Amino acid sequence: MAEVDLEKLSLLPEEMLSFTLSSIQCAAKGSQHGARIGQLALKGRSTIKTPHYIANTSRGVVPHVSQDNLARYCNVAGLYVGLEDFIEKQPPKTPPIFSIEPQNGGSRLRTFTGHDPDPLLILGPRRFPPVDIPLTSTNSNKSLAICTSVGFRSMAVEFYVDAARILRPDIILGPGDFVVGTKVSVKRADKMGDRTTLWIREILAEKDRGEEMTVFAPILPVPLEQQKWYLDALVDEFRDRIEGLYVMNAHSVVDLPEPLNGLPRLAFTNPEGPGEVLRQTSLGVDLFVLPFIGKATDGGIALDFVFPPPAKTEGTTRKAVGINAWDNELATDVSPLQAGCECYTCTKHHRAYLHHLLSAKEMLAWVLLQIHNHHVLDQFFAGVRASIEKGSFEEDKAIFERFYESELPISKGLGPRIRGYQTKSRSSGESKKNPKAYNNLDHMAKNLENNMTDSLKESAAPDAGVEAGEFEEHGMGEAEKV
Repeated sequence: MAEVDLEKLSLLPEEMLSFTLSSIQCAAKGSQHGARIGQLALKGRSTIKTPHYIANTSRGVVPHVSQDNLARYCNVAGLYVGLEDFIEKQPPKTPPIFSIEPQNGGSRLRTFTGHDPDPLLILGPRRFPPVDIPLTSTNSNKSLAICTSVGFRSMAVEFYVDAARILRPDIILGPGDFVVGTKVSVKRADKMGDRTTLWIREILAEKDRGEEMTVFAPILPVPLEQQKWYLDALVDEFRDRIEGLYVMNAHSVVDLPEPLNGLPRLAFTNPEGPGEVLRQTSLGVDLFVLPFIGKATDGGIALDFVFPPPAKTEGTTRKAVGINAWDNELATDVSPLQAGCECYTCTKHHRAYLHHLLSAKEMLAWVLLQIHNHHVLDQFFAGVRASIEKGSFEEDKAIFERFYESELPISKGLGPRIRGYQTKSRSSGESKKNPKAYNNLDHMAKNLENNMTDSLKESAAPDAGVEAGEFEEHGMGEAEKV
């Protein structure tokens, strides 16, 4: 695999991003697309060998893992942050993230979130996966509809561009006119292309004024022929000023115009499991944001898969891609979460301990699961890159799909409480997302009253005709001997 020329890289300006493709394995004979090996490098940051994943964050941090433990136990090379997580009651109040003084003249975003200098920070308008926006709060020509911790609101595209300039992330996602939760008509697709062209032009104008920005442009989640004018603008007007692409549909990377093929491709496609990640890799996706890692952790699922997989034995059922740590069978199992795993969790603890922590609702359970699950994905993508380089990726992918189940196992327990910025009600009368943690004492008082009534019935007064000897026969009236 070709290496990045470090001497040449050292001469690059601070803000310039380098992406080098070293090999492509076509998905089929005669196909023009396939799995790709490359390296993404930005001066002062960790080099990312692709295909790989970008860690997903909530309000700037990877859920359950503090920044020091993330740096110590997780080999995370990049983090995705949604700006809507930090927008609350602005205006009139300025969000604290814009007021903090950056360390050593660096990034306000990095200073506020407290992350180490190594991982890339990627800033987009919305968290991922985004909450569906109601029809009453859609995008307009000059604003994006977002969901904050205090409800839905609009964020001006101009405000987003200013935020990118002030916060200084390593990579900024150019705003795209995406429709979340509803089907896109042909007329709406045309409007998406027109708006996105205007918005990309606006953010690149800020870059032309001398601002240090590394911009990834969106490919819209509609057929390529319905966004032809926008793609033409990317090639003819924007190509020399954008450093990458991001997609909401993996099939969008197929049959892109030739001048765009050398750019890195970041996918926000929300695959349900590793099998879908492999299929999207074979289409030519380079980087993934994978919410199923956090979904598994919240559900008490320890991921358990490797790539390439072991050879499948004929007649056996497919293996689950994770183990349910809530399962009572694990209560006495002192083996690691995954055989041969070298993560902190598996080298220091065992399944029975994780089961105990979950049963006791200890926060440490989700910390250890998150560390393990990220390590599994690190090893998974290392295997993917080795397989592509070897030229056996398509064969290994087919074996993986036969060996493992396609989706995560169903959780048997309750994870952490769901927050308001993670989900919104679609209609009135919906049940609560979280079960009741506390109840009033009325039902306890009623139970106590019923129990006392039953006790009184059992200890009713004796009849008047009962002889004293009968009491003595039952031990009543005897003094206790000391």
